[in-house]
Amino acid sequence: MTHKMVTVLAVFFLTTGAWATTETVLWSFNPSNGGPFANDLTFDGVNFYGANWEGGNTAGCFNSCGTVFQLSPKSSGGWNETLLYSFDPVNVSDGSNPLGGLVRDKGGNLYGTTYNGGGSTNCDNGCGTVFKLTLSSNGWAETVLYRFTGGIDGGYPYSTLAMDQDGNLYGTAYAGGSMGLGTIYQLSPGPGGNWTQTTLHSFTNSPDGSHPEGPVIIDKTGHLCGTTSQGGAYGYGSVYQLSRLVSGWSLRVLHSFNGNDGAFPAWVAVAVDQAGNLYGTSEAGGINDTGTVWELIYSPTKQTYSEKVLHSFGPQHGVDGNYPWAGVTINSDGILYGTTSQGGTNNWGTIFALALTNNGGWKESVLYSFTGLQDGGQPGGSLVNVSHHLFGIADGGGADFDGVVFEIAPVP
Repeated sequence: MTHKMVTVLAVFFLTTGAWATTETVLWSFNPSNGGPFANDLTFDGVNFYGANWEGGNTAGCFNSCGTVFQLSPKSSGGWNETLLYSFDPVNVSDGSNPLGGLVRDKGGNLYGTTYNGGGSTNCDNGCGTVFKLTLSSNGWAETVLYRFTGGIDGGYPYSTLAMDQDGNLYGTAYAGGSMGLGTIYQLSPGPGGNWTQTTLHSFTNSPDGSHPEGPVIIDKTGHLCGTTSQGGAYGYGSVYQLSRLVSGWSLRVLHSFNGNDGAFPAWVAVAVDQAGNLYGTSEAGGINDTGTVWELIYSPTKQTYSEKVLHSFGPQHGVDGNYPWAGVTINSDGILYGTTSQGGTNNWGTIFALALTNNGGWKESVLYSFTGLQDGGQPGGSLVNVSHHLFGIADGGGADFDGVVFEIAPVP
């Protein structure tokens, strides 16, 4: 079957609503093994890994300090959760309350960030950390690679890290920097396990944006691309590209949101296709001020980007969903998958797909509407697509109403 035929069939299913999907809960979190505000999942081919803002066997933080977990398939069916690490408020320097997901290196080590902790007194509850988890015969051990101070280096890192081929880590901090409006930073490994932090950019609000919540991605040319949740030319956030020059790094604003085309792209991981086009969501804005899905179309001859709104979500409590918190995932046929935190049949959020139609437009189809009960509700992280099965995390619902890890299958 050709690429074109697969795409046409997928569009047919999405347009006619003939594609039936089923939701399966792989794991329900509780106050001991996790909690709300979980982010992206990481998949190693067998197991899933993630981090929770709350939960764990520690006390002393607001509703406990958070965990790093692994989900592994059982030979008898179902899944088993293992807590790899619980953040400890007694040792405040190790960090607490991770908001982002995890990145995994070739050796199986895990890297992430914590929003709080680290021991700095310049921020409430500490300014956050970058950490590494290493597996040994004694289990998993945490090492703090960097503790933010809230100064020029940044503070309150929200997002999942990006790793290049040399093992350098890149991320964003919500606050700090020269203007106190957030930073993009790099951590580079050195001799003796030491890491060096470099601030690549301090946000200034206009025109570049402010308070980045989403991560950076590394495109095929080595640029760092991401979004800011505020600022830009109109105050509604921006999409940026950071490029390495001989003399340092230079930031280029690719788009500033104006409210009509979207507003406040919170927690958005930008997705990029083979042609260099960028895709993402905005939490608000659009026709009904309930969010949008957008594309930045790349012109290789002009080396410029032009924005196109692919979908504006409907009125509040609408069946197509409202207020997407996470970015979109692209499959090999160019279909976009994403989540909304509200809306759908039960107003507990949706899983949606967007496909290009034969007339050049885009068609949205709701693959699943959460109920907020056993199946979960308010999905908050980006989706992982594994062989036409979508996996993700919902922050609400579940057996203990502390969120779930779910699977949606099959999808086009």
